[in-house]
Amino acid sequence: MGDESALEPKIPKSVEQVMQELKTPLSYFKRLLISKFLLPWTRDAVGYREHSKYFMVWMNNKLRQAYWYLARKMVEEGLIPEADMFFYMTVEEIQKLCSGERDALILLKARLRKRIYPKMDKYKFDEFIKGPEMRPRNVSQ
Repeated sequence: MGDESALEPKIPKSVEQVMQELKTPLSYFKRLLISKFLLPWTRDAVGYREHSKYFMVWMNNKLRQAYWYLARKMVEEGLIPEADMFFYMTVEEIQKLCSGERDALILLKARLRKRIYPKMDKYKFDEFIKGPEMRPRNVSQ
């Protein structure tokens, strides 16, 4: 962890301060446009962006809690042997199990995915894939 005592609190600048610090000469109209519309709007937009990021993190946490709850319920009802197996099944497989369909193949596939996950997790792919061929960068052909 860093030394938080070295951090200084951020003191927001007023619109007038920002306008005075501009090095580019601007016409009266451009200064008015920036100070009355653009700067206030962008400051609000930053707040909205942070609020939406907070909501996405919050929602992700709620979904994670719900999935773990469902996984534990499925274990209690004898649908799966252990809760973490839930995360190695597809949505369709989970729906089949929850609707009463007892297919041993579903559990077999989930066990296989769980077993090969550590190897698959080590694969590294390019951030952008161009075209149909997708090969991990760190695996020889």
